[in-house]
Amino acid sequence: MPIKKKTSAPKAKVSRPKSKSSANSGGVSAMAATQLKQLRKTVDQLRTRLEKEANARIAASNVVAEAKKAREALNAQMKALRDEGARLAKELRGALGRSDKLEAARRQATEKIAELRSELAHRSEELKRKSEELAQLAKESAGRARDIIMSE
Repeated sequence: MPIKKKTSAPKAKVSRPKSKSSANSGGVSAMAATQLKQLRKTVDQLRTRLEKEANARIAASNVVAEAKKAREALNAQMKALRDEGARLAKELRGALGRSDKLEAARRQATEKIAELRSELAHRSEELKRKSEELAQLAKESAGRARDIIMSE
């Protein structure tokens, strides 16, 4: 069996300071150095902009997540309030129904009391009249008894 060599992961390039060669110190190397410097500056600017955009995306993502949580919490509270309102409305309808029934019962009781008072007054008047009649009859009976006793 052939043995495979282990390969290592590629290493990141390390920027090294430029070595100044005195052989090509002409205009080409100065121009290349200026372009290299400009490219490095551009890379730094792009890296900075990329980091800012990444941070902005992370912040926006956090804001969206928090808004979603807040919306869910608000929806839960609204549902709880809606349920509480429905329960209270049902309770109020029941109380109003009971109130109407109690009011009707009170009216009936008041009418019955008035009827009973009227009947009591009528019967009291009748009793008074009968008592007077009985008293008159008792007087007449006593007078007859006296007449009978006196006539004997």
